Amino acid sequence: MDLLRRATKHWRGSVPVPLALLLMTAVPLPAHAQVIKGGAGSPGADAAALSVERPYLAAQMQRQSALAIASAVRGHIGALLAGANSFAVASATAPAFAYAQPAPQQDNGLAAFAAAKATPKWSTWGDLNATWSDRNDAVAGNNGRLDAGTIAIDYRIVERGVIGVLGSFEHGDYDTTLSGGTMKSWAVGGGVYGGYALTDVLIVDALAQWQALDTDVSSPAATASYRGNRVQLAANLTAYLTRGVYSLRPTAGISYTRDDFDGYTDSAGIFTGSQWTATTAGSAGVEVGREFDLGGGRSIEPWLGVKALLESTSSSPGAAITGGELDPFDVTASAGLRARLTERLSFTLKTEVGGLARSDYSTIMADGTFALEF
Repeated sequence: MDLLRRATKHWRGSVPVPLALLLMTAVPLPAHAQVIKGGAGSPGADAAALSVERPYLAAQMQRQSALAIASAVRGHIGALLAGANSFAVASATAPAFAYAQPAPQQDNGLAAFAAAKATPKWSTWGDLNATWSDRNDAVAGNNGRLDAGTIAIDYRIVERGVIGVLGSFEHGDYDTTLSGGTMKSWAVGGGVYGGYALTDVLIVDALAQWQALDTDVSSPAATASYRGNRVQLAANLTAYLTRGVYSLRPTAGISYTRDDFDGYTDSAGIFTGSQWTATTAGSAGVEVGREFDLGGGRSIEPWLGVKALLESTSSSPGAAITGGELDPFDVTASAGLRARLTERLSFTLKTEVGGLARSDYSTIMADGTFALEF
């Protein structure tokens, strides 16, 4: 992967004829891109190029957004429900991959939950992450960064269940190949999430959120702004298994994200109609960690993870994604550090590398999360 190298290379509006636009005659493009007339850098060509790029970039941001927020919600729900003292080091005499309870002498998970002393009912948490991405393609090529944040609060409605509300924002900044321009996007919204311990081992979590979208695009010959909205749904099923100080967390998840964009008229007076793009993704992975007890209710757990992804993207008829599709299968690798500073305050640091099974697309994500129970 040459992500970091390519991330410093940008097309500039001063380039007379961007190479990407010259390649358009040799690359199969979506049907509506055939309206490109007047040559590279002309208003007609740039308007068509911006329209072609829109669904590709939308799908890319959907992919990154869904991975980040679903992972943050899953991690928080797991920390709350995988035992009232989930960060405590498990007894070395525990049976192989048994469910870690704060009172090991009890053999019933529900009884252990009930016996947990002064279990907090409320918790709040926040997450900040950045994803650097690089797409090497004549039609859908781009490189840039997506920044995202989440702030949330939740309540333990029953010993095994949590429900909460969250607010979120995103900002994307990309240089694009086809138009030789840029795209800047903003998203602000909120939603609800929850989790429930189905058994002493299995925990399910789910998320639903809505965001308002605002996007500015530019090319050497045209600029435009348009608005839209996003609906995002996600769910995960995770098993929390321990043996002594070691933990194993296999997980499976599914997500659906749809962006609906308004039509717009660019600075050259050319109109582009409304479009929608939707991405459905399934995932399966595992994390392996080792906890270290620091005493005084403090502990740290470094962990490693791997995940397989299978994705499907669809668009409105006038914005069909053809000629620059990604391989639907991908693999990501991650590493992180989970730390409990006090009995009620914790944070997690994480990095994830994506695109391991894709030759023309790569990502690097950095993420930080804090949580406070009260």
